[in-house]
Amino acid sequence: MFSRRSFVFGTAGLAAGCYARPPTPLPYAATPEEELRERIGGRVRAFRGSAPDSGVSVGVWQGGRPSVFGYGRTSLHDPHAPSADALFELGSLGEVLVCLLLGEMVQRARVTLDDPLRAHLPPSVTLPEGSAQAITLRQLALNTSGLPAIADLEARAPDEPSLARLAQVARPETLPGARFQPSNLGMALLGHSLATRDGVPIGALLTDRIARPLGMLSTTRFARTVALDESRLVEGANAIGQRRPPRFDVPLLGVAALRTSTNDLLRLTAALLAPPPGPLGAAIRECLATRRPLDDGSQVALGFRVEPTSGQLWQTGETAAFRAALLVDPAQGRAITLLVASAAIDARGLLFEIARELALPSSRAIRPAGHTVAALPPGSTPASDDLEGAVRFVGYHLETPVARAGDSVRVALYWQCVTPIADDLRVLVSGSDEHGRELVRADHYPAAGRYPSRQWRPGEIVADELVLRVPGGYDAGRLTLWLGLGAAGRVLRASPGARVDLQGRIRGPSLEITRK
Repeated sequence: MFSRRSFVFGTAGLAAGCYARPPTPLPYAATPEEELRERIGGRVRAFRGSAPDSGVSVGVWQGGRPSVFGYGRTSLHDPHAPSADALFELGSLGEVLVCLLLGEMVQRARVTLDDPLRAHLPPSVTLPEGSAQAITLRQLALNTSGLPAIADLEARAPDEPSLARLAQVARPETLPGARFQPSNLGMALLGHSLATRDGVPIGALLTDRIARPLGMLSTTRFARTVALDESRLVEGANAIGQRRPPRFDVPLLGVAALRTSTNDLLRLTAALLAPPPGPLGAAIRECLATRRPLDDGSQVALGFRVEPTSGQLWQTGETAAFRAALLVDPAQGRAITLLVASAAIDARGLLFEIARELALPSSRAIRPAGHTVAALPPGSTPASDDLEGAVRFVGYHLETPVARAGDSVRVALYWQCVTPIADDLRVLVSGSDEHGRELVRADHYPAAGRYPSRQWRPGEIVADELVLRVPGGYDAGRLTLWLGLGAAGRVLRASPGARVDLQGRIRGPSLEITRK
C-alpha cells in the first residue's frame, strides 16, 4: 500500500584544523505519495490549532489504489503517528453502515423502504399517538422522520427498556417527511427495528451483513475482547484538550458506538465507487439512488449528504473525543476519509480543505494514468539507451527547463522492459553541476515502489515520476541528471555512446538554475 521512501545521502568535508564537518544531507526526490503527504499535512497543520499533537489519519483512494497518511501521535504514551489500522471512534458516521444494512435487507425482501416503523419494533417499544405512528423506514434513513435529537443518547438509552421509554415520550417536532432534521433517536430506532426484524442483535447484523463482506474486519463495537489489540486504540481528547481513555462496554443501540480504521473506511469507499456484485452491491446502488432534495439546493441520500452539481457524497460523525468524515467523488474516481482524535478539530472543514488541495489545478500533465504508457507523452524528449539488453531508457519529460534554488521540479523517466527481470531494480539518479560535483541524490524504486521491476513485461514502457528538489544554496548554473538502474550493489551499464559517461550512466535532463 505504501511507497518505499527514497534514501538520503550525505557528504562530509574537513574544516581547518582537520575537524570533520557534520554531514550535509543531499536533497532527495520525493515520490508522488510523499509529496501528497506533504500537501495534505499542510492542511492538517492549519486545522489542528489548539490540538497540535492529536492523532489524525487521512485516507485517499484514487487511481484504484489507497494511500494512508498519519499525523500527530497515537496516545500520550505512544509518540508515533496513527497507523492505517489504528482504531478511532466512528460516531454518527455509523449511520452509513445502518443505511447499507437497510438497503441489504430490502434486497433480501425482509423489509421495504416504505414499511411503517411500528411494524418492525418489538412489542415493548411503542410510539406516541399521532404523527409518530406514520413514520417509515425511508424517513428514518433520510433523517426526515421529525423525531428529535436526544442529547447524550448513549447514556440515556443503554438498553431496550430505556430506549422504549424515550420512544414513548419523543413526539415528532415536525410531520414525518416534512423536512430534513438529523435525529440520533430516529437512527437508533431504525437499527433496533432492523435487528428485531431479523432476530439478530444490531452489532452482529452490521458485522455479518455489511462490515465482513466489505473486508472491514477492524470495525467493531466498544467491547474488550480477546481479539482486540489495544495498542491500536487511539487516545482521543475533548474540546478543551482533556485526554479521554478508550471506552468499552458502551451500548450500540444509538448506532454510534463503533470503532474503525482508515483501512476499513477506504474499503467502504472503494465499494461505494464500484459496488460489488450481488445483493450488497445492489443495496449500495439503492442507497445512493434514493434521494430527497433539501432547501439549500443539496440532497440527502440513505446515509449521505449529496452535492447534486458535482455528485459528491459526504458524511460526518462525532463523539465526545473523536471526529470522523468521508467524501466520495464518483466523477473523479476519488474518495477521502478522515479520522481525528480530538473534538477541537473541525473534521468537516478539514475534509473539504483536503478535497480542494487534491483538486488544485497544476502543470502536472506528465503524471501517467497508471504505471505504464503506450507511448511517450507529447513534449517528451525521446532517447534510446540500452542497459545490458534488459531495459532500454526511451526518454524523459521535464516539467520546466528553468528553476530557482529551492524549487521542486517534476521529472518523468520512461523505461522499456526488453526481457524479464529477476531483480528488484532501483532507479539511480545523481544531479551534478558543471564541475562534476554531486549536489542531488535521488535513488528510488520505480513508479513510487508500486510496480517492481520483477513484474515488468517485455515491451511495455514504465512511467517513473519523481519530484526533484533543487538545493537551496545552489547558485546560478546548470544541473544535469545522470541515470541508471541497479540492484544488490550491481549497476546495469548502458551501452557506450555520446550520452553515456565512463561509469555507464545515462545523461538525462538538465535544469538551468537561476538566481532568486
